[in-house]
Amino acid sequence: MGDHGTARHKGGRPRAEDHDPQRQEDAPLIANGQDVGDPEGKSVASWLSDNGYDVPKTAVLLNGKIVPRDRMESTALKESDTMEIVSFVGGG
Repeated sequence: MGDHGTARHKGGRPRAEDHDPQRQEDAPLIANGQDVGDPEGKSVASWLSDNGYDVPKTAVLLNGKIVPRDRMESTALKESDTMEIVSFVGGG
């Protein structure tokens, strides 16, 4: 059996480190393994906020690289990007 498509980690979702820089520019934005469509030129921070994330309590890996919190507002998303998002929640 040959390799068909993107490599996948346990759980079947594409990994950020599997992002293919040669992927077509009109491919959708992928967030946590889900096609979330066109990011419409939004920043990481604005996309997170628009999608219900608490930005100060969220870490993002964009195309395999951590986006520093102080750069989330200035980092623009584009089609074909891959994000892995982790939200921190308190509790006991």
